[in-house]
Amino acid sequence: MRVIRKLLRSRRQATNDRSREYWEEGAKKNVYNVICDGITTAKKFYEKDSSILFFEPINLKDKVVLDLCCGIGRIACHLPSSVNYIGVDFSTTMIRKAKERYKDCPNIRFVLNGGHTLEMLKDDTFDVCVCEYAFQHMNKNTTKQYIQEVYRVLKLNGVFRAQVPRMCFYKDDAYAFQEKETLKLFQSFRATRILWRYPHTHAYFLVEAKK
Repeated sequence: MRVIRKLLRSRRQATNDRSREYWEEGAKKNVYNVICDGITTAKKFYEKDSSILFFEPINLKDKVVLDLCCGIGRIACHLPSSVNYIGVDFSTTMIRKAKERYKDCPNIRFVLNGGHTLEMLKDDTFDVCVCEYAFQHMNKNTTKQYIQEVYRVLKLNGVFRAQVPRMCFYKDDAYAFQEKETLKLFQSFRATRILWRYPHTHAYFLVEAKK
């Protein structure tokens, strides 16, 4: 847990290096196995009920789920076997580890992307998309681009849940958002709500948007 506390403190700092090289190097280290897996090494931190996918119940039976910035698949193990899951990440090492971990799960697959788009995915494909612990590592333009890409690949009435970094926590307008800015990010969606405004000392708005 000491590693996790250190990681959380570091999130207050401006993050200038979020290149592929940074994450490839990080994927080889144990601390990144914690933040991208966490099933046994940090069970209390990443247990099922802490995931934004389960914050309010969603019927996932027979659904197609996209996990944006999936790491090595920390969410996939919590999903019903009827779910068709696709995890996307731009780290070759993390995708390789994810594929190895879930090699015996035909309903789970992982795809490498370029770090800005979901161009390998077809329009109107997914029922649900989730993005956890990711947008604080991207500049605002990249975050906006990803949100529009999620809108494109979601089916009509599809649901997107995401954590958006809060300005009052990060103090860096290159990455973080005010509440009004956050809602504007999802203006293409027909309905958007902030599920939870974490206390002032916490890092994220938890947003749900419906296409």
